[in-house]
Amino acid sequence: MKWYIYKDNGNGTYQLILDHNTTVTVAWNSSNKNKDGMKEVATALANDASAWDNSLKKNNVRLITANEVADITGASREDTLKWDSDKPYGTSINEQSSWFYFDGGKNINKTSYSETDGWQKQYANSTTKSEFYWLYDYVNDCIEKGCKIENNNGYGYWTSNAVTNINDLIWGINRTGSLDKDLITRNNFGLRPVITY
Repeated sequence: MKWYIYKDNGNGTYQLILDHNTTVTVAWNSSNKNKDGMKEVATALANDASAWDNSLKKNNVRLITANEVADITGASREDTLKWDSDKPYGTSINEQSSWFYFDGGKNINKTSYSETDGWQKQYANSTTKSEFYWLYDYVNDCIEKGCKIENNNGYGYWTSNAVTNINDLIWGINRTGSLDKDLITRNNFGLRPVITY
């Protein structure tokens, strides 16, 4: 198992994310209501981790949050997008959240979610690899959008966050190198575990 450290917790522990999906595809919740929580995803995550060594199983196995992805990519900084999953879905930079490309912050004029802003403009491609390739390696058709390794492990993976104010949408990591909304019942996203170690 290969893990990437993405956060130092400051107390001698770190947050790590696996480099691939453990469950290739699973619906977040088949009820079509995000208020019902991560039913299918939680079951699959527990099943995946049950076969791990005990030293890994005890380390708070979970999914990455959408806010952690925003922190990693810089979309949460005050001087840029100020992305926050608690904001309702929309396109206003100060009041609402929207999807964004991981490398979208390369544009220095970050004033909105428009194509000219950069957060919804893709800078990575098959020759210019994403700075955040490790967040979406090992999924279908990601090479042309800046990952380094692709395979048939679904088209992305789920976060633990529902989209605020829209009942049937969840935030997910997409093969396009973006944090994007997706239907809760979609069955071509998978699981990528996070642990504290």
